[in-house]
Amino acid sequence: MREALAAERPYDVLFSNSEVDLRDAKPRACWKFLPILQLKSPMSINYPTKDGGWVNALLHYLEYAEEVAVHGAIVSQPAEFREFAARAIDRLSAVFISTRGPRTLDAEDEYARVAPAL
Repeated sequence: MREALAAERPYDVLFSNSEVDLRDAKPRACWKFLPILQLKSPMSINYPTKDGGWVNALLHYLEYAEEVAVHGAIVSQPAEFREFAARAIDRLSAVFISTRGPRTLDAEDEYARVAPAL
């Protein structure tokens, strides 16, 4: 991973609280089928602030599924995994900002301004 970061190549980091068989997993979407938290390479974002400055930041996505499709049926992931994911989200929320910039479409104020026009 250190080499991928140094070379700025895309990467995925997988986390699980149990043994997971990855032999038949699709690398970019294994979180959709397995009890895995998948952290993808960050995207660089830039947006203006209310005071006229700019924020340059990295946007990280942590993907996981609380439910998965198994032979056409929707099945909950194991309770232990859901608890593991909740603890990870709580920890990351304490360290990282999870809100977006004031003029990004998914910011609450901007959504409230634009949504009525839709």
